[in-house]
Amino acid sequence: MPSSNSGISCLQPLLSSLTNNQHNDGIIGDGSYNIINSGDIQVNISQVIKADNEDVELDGLLDGFVSEDALHSFCRSPPKCHPGTRKIVRKEIGEWVDNRNSTKSPLLWLNGPAGVGKSVIAKTIAGSHDRVIATFFFSTSSDRTASTLFPTLVRQLARRIPETKQLIIASLKNNTSLRTSEFEEQFNHLIVQPLRKCTVVSTPLPVMVIDGVDKCTDENMLLRFLEVLVRSAENGDMPLRFLICSRPEPREIHDDFTDRFDRISYHPVVSNIQVGFSEECKEDIAKYLTDKFNEIRQPRESTSPWLQQRDISDLVERSSGQFLYASSIVRL
Repeated sequence: MPSSNSGISCLQPLLSSLTNNQHNDGIIGDGSYNIINSGDIQVNISQVIKADNEDVELDGLLDGFVSEDALHSFCRSPPKCHPGTRKIVRKEIGEWVDNRNSTKSPLLWLNGPAGVGKSVIAKTIAGSHDRVIATFFFSTSSDRTASTLFPTLVRQLARRIPETKQLIIASLKNNTSLRTSEFEEQFNHLIVQPLRKCTVVSTPLPVMVIDGVDKCTDENMLLRFLEVLVRSAENGDMPLRFLICSRPEPREIHDDFTDRFDRISYHPVVSNIQVGFSEECKEDIAKYLTDKFNEIRQPRESTSPWLQQRDISDLVERSSGQFLYASSIVRL
């Protein structure tokens, strides 16, 4: 957790410069340009310290409920789609992200079989659109569980839209049970209400990306989360949108789960985009394999036997639309 003095330490060079130039009556430099009033400096220092203290306070209120792994992955450079691939689906999702009609399709469900590249598509969208303010990628091998979902989204929301930070802190301090409350109460008090009260939010509405919901091990918690989003979208005034990514059916489990999941995924407020073994997918995998094998082949081997187009076509058919298969072949 960052120190509350980090806001001061980052300003030390500036403070030193002010100290060394006191005889310039608050003017830094030769007096021609770069005019900075010492009163403004004091205001800026106070703002930095205040923001830093708010971060520390919010971290303390959410301590133990946030997925640190998810937070760190959001800051890292995410993997992207191979250049020149997935152009159609990326365009379709991008148009949805940039759509200024806030009532149109507040929930978008990107679905497809395992291995077709849904996560990479989602990460590409998140990394290329400023309207995406938070992401959560479920994983069976990390601390990204359903119970950490909303707190982690809330922490990213406060970072990306600082105007919501004090509103979130106030809600957590006024209702200490919020961290363990039902999804609907968390969603309303920590995400919806702060965004509604925030004057800087405009259209296109901000987007949160939730990927790999089929990897969530708590079935009931997963359904409750999705049902909360649908109910909020039904009201017509949800101040943000969600891109949800999963397999068509998260699991082969009991009929009650399947029925509830079908009602959610095919609800009128949910738009659907399917990715699978289409002609576009075949072309994309062929391009990926061709480019990667050309990278592997050394210039000195340019006259030696190498993969022919029929070999690439055979690998494409064997992949059955799974980019995961193609990337595994390249790594062999």
